[in-house]
Amino acid sequence: MKEIGLSFQLKISLQRRDVHWIEEELLRLREEMFLEVLKRILKAIEEEALKEMKLCQRCGAGLIRYGREERKIRTLVGGVKVLRVRLHCQGCGQDGYPLDEAIGLEGGEGTTIGVRERALWAAAEVSYEKTAEFLKKFTGLEVSRQKIYEMALEEGRRIESREERKREQVFGKGVLILTLF
Repeated sequence: MKEIGLSFQLKISLQRRDVHWIEEELLRLREEMFLEVLKRILKAIEEEALKEMKLCQRCGAGLIRYGREERKIRTLVGGVKVLRVRLHCQGCGQDGYPLDEAIGLEGGEGTTIGVRERALWAAAEVSYEKTAEFLKKFTGLEVSRQKIYEMALEEGRRIESREERKREQVFGKGVLILTLF
């Protein structure tokens, strides 16, 4: 898939004439429009992924459609719910979601990297509570302070692991040498 062509029409009912109302209305419409575009793009990506996924990557057996499952994804353009196809392996019995794999949301995480980056950047400057308020006000996303805290812990573990790999490249496994003087 190289390109997706989308067209849409936008109508604005001019109920008021003040610039504040117009700004708010445009922001609301922008969010609605972006989320609709995102849904269409995700649908096209899933259709392409389904064409490619015929065999299980683990055992090589055939995959069959096993219904659809809803997933909420937090993105920079807002939260979106998608019904994604679940595939079931006839060999090993594992289930998979081609859309999740195609867009890089494997596992339980339903938050995009962009949202995580902004949440963690804000959390480094202010409290988790204020970060949650910031995300809601400026992106429309409801991310709890607990979820932001969990993101920070996960990112800390990821950084620690990366730094440990770098250390091992320089110093090896680090054998402790005891000397008696």
